[in-house]
Amino acid sequence: MGTRWRIPVLFKSYGLIVTKKKAALLLFSCAITFFFCSPAYADTMAPATPYTILLDDGNKIFHMTPLGQENEEQLKSGLYYNSDPPVNIYYIPEDERFNIDYSWGYFYNGNIFFSRDGLHFAYVGAAHTKGWGDLKGTAIGFYESGNLVKSYRVKDLIKDRSKVTFSVSSAWWEEWQKRKYNEQENTLTVATKDGRIITFDITTGDIVPIKDDDTVPPAIILIGSIALLALVMAAS
Repeated sequence: MGTRWRIPVLFKSYGLIVTKKKAALLLFSCAITFFFCSPAYADTMAPATPYTILLDDGNKIFHMTPLGQENEEQLKSGLYYNSDPPVNIYYIPEDERFNIDYSWGYFYNGNIFFSRDGLHFAYVGAAHTKGWGDLKGTAIGFYESGNLVKSYRVKDLIKDRSKVTFSVSSAWWEEWQKRKYNEQENTLTVATKDGRIITFDITTGDIVPIKDDDTVPPAIILIGSIALLALVMAAS
């Protein structure tokens, strides 16, 4: 015969008596609390490290160097002619920050997308939040000669806010693996978590209108109308 559980169970350290029924209710309450509390996932910022990107068929080179780490090889952040010595075209302002949690004057590699000539770029980053449900963080910024000219907040791009997930510091609004960058056309296409596909012109930051392939060209409509009118007149 197995040992039978006896109730009530005595927690001597607290001087409390808790029955199985009360313990079950306690566990149920904890589960409900956990279920209805929206999760906030922990995240950490990647270290800021120097990198370079060749642009304009190798005629230009973009240097991204954390402040204080500049040297003869890792030049001050900005775009240069790829000459010897390099000639600066523009610098990234030292006080520029995509979001409050980002390093001063630094953009992470892999999230920066240049126009063909390198004079414009788009940057997509994790949108900073001030708490769960906050969609006011910057999602995408567009820059000309290193200066911000246009930006979009998460709430500008998302229609169904329930699809956004949150970490301790950021709102995750994008399906990043579906990004499409077309350097030749100077466009960047992103997919939002609520299923929207949005294409931007990197040189202006404007949203590119969606082309409807099913739309019948006006010329064809006109020709068809004339042909129909001719048939009607011939029949009469």
